Amino acid sequence: MTDLYGYMGLSEKCGFTDLDFRDIEGTELYVSAEAEEEIRRRLKGYGPGGIHLLDNGNYHYLTRFFLEKITVPFDLLTFDNHTDDKPCAFPGMRSCGSWIRDAREDISLLSSVKIIQSWGQVTLYGEPDLNRPLYLSIDKDILSREELTTNWDQGEMKLPELLSFILTECGGRELIGADIAGECAMAQGFFDAEEVRGNMDADLKLISVLEDVMKMA
Repeated sequence: MTDLYGYMGLSEKCGFTDLDFRDIEGTELYVSAEAEEEIRRRLKGYGPGGIHLLDNGNYHYLTRFFLEKITVPFDLLTFDNHTDDKPCAFPGMRSCGSWIRDAREDISLLSSVKIIQSWGQVTLYGEPDLNRPLYLSIDKDILSREELTTNWDQGEMKLPELLSFILTECGGRELIGADIAGECAMAQGFFDAEEVRGNMDADLKLISVLEDVMKMA
């Protein structure tokens, strides 16, 4: 993981708790069994509720650790330029590209998964139920590079569209928790200030909408 949120000062702006996992080996893109055990240990005192900031897309697999903590049948909704539903290339490991598949196989209380990508593509596993609580995961790589820069190839959605989609899909439902991934990445040990500003602006707008949705339920 990186120190992007410390660089942004988001913890102070939003009153978030900042957990530093940078000393854990085996977390970049792929997460080893040993790293998973240590992440679970450090997350032991934290539930699935609230809004979680997951850093760049290489660590989107962190969503699964919050889904494991949900104790009732629930639906998962994701906005992502990728499905993140492919088998991991390395046996015995999980990855940022396999976390949805891993969650579908491992978490019995996960009743349905709806993946919304750019250009309106929708992948559905199971049947969503408006009476079931919902967990929402957002990867900002669904957004156009005109909006911000992430560390993965990006879609064409605009931020106002994404905010509107969130309100439409989540309105009136119990939102257990939500997370945001898809930040920019370091280049040669430094963050690009313009990229950071674009991502921080989007984070603050997403956090505001998510907080409103959670209040409405």
